[in-house]
Amino acid sequence: MLFDAVPPSTPTLTAFPGFADIGFNWTSPGDDGMTGDAARWEIRRSTTGPVTNSNFFQSTVATQGVPAPSGQPDAGETLITGCNVNNYFGLRVRDEAFNWSSVASVGPFKRPCVGCAGDGPSSQRDPSALPSAVQLSVGDNPARFSSSLSYGLPLSRGGQPYRLSIYDVAGREVRVLASGTVWPGWGNVRWDLSAGDGLRVPSGIYFAKLFVGATESVSRRVVVVR
Repeated sequence: MLFDAVPPSTPTLTAFPGFADIGFNWTSPGDDGMTGDAARWEIRRSTTGPVTNSNFFQSTVATQGVPAPSGQPDAGETLITGCNVNNYFGLRVRDEAFNWSSVASVGPFKRPCVGCAGDGPSSQRDPSALPSAVQLSVGDNPARFSSSLSYGLPLSRGGQPYRLSIYDVAGREVRVLASGTVWPGWGNVRWDLSAGDGLRVPSGIYFAKLFVGATESVSRRVVVVR
């Protein structure tokens, strides 16, 4: 029986923070370096400083999963905890012999203390911390597994209706992600790349559109790849 002492390669970790959650992308390493397929990945969180090789197992498990085949895109997501608390994240991948890659670290990231959009009266918040205009941004783009969309609703739009939807290139509404009455603040939603019928959408170009009131809209392109 051969002794396996070769760990997976160290992945390069990219983070896409939203308001209250955060998505991660990386290229999956192999069992030995980039050869073969690894057995498990873990992303751990620290609120006291960067996640390193020495403190990885003392840090809190944020999310974990089975790796994609070697060389293929991989992804995970978790919540940003606390209120104005630094969140540091580190990813390591192991093989079946429990050889661990070195850590890939990102951070810090904070969740602001202004509450989510739709999360209570604006009079209970600091107006200077609220968005000054309607805002929309896309995190994971191109998106392979999911995409995080962050949006801001300003005080001037309080009480008006809003809707955040996905459209295809023909202008057809594919999926409504969020809707309701504006409470000023920040919001975040993750699109799992499925349509309103629950089926996954095909590869292509889509548009996330945020409508506020009767006139204002903001659009961002989302590229879906398989």
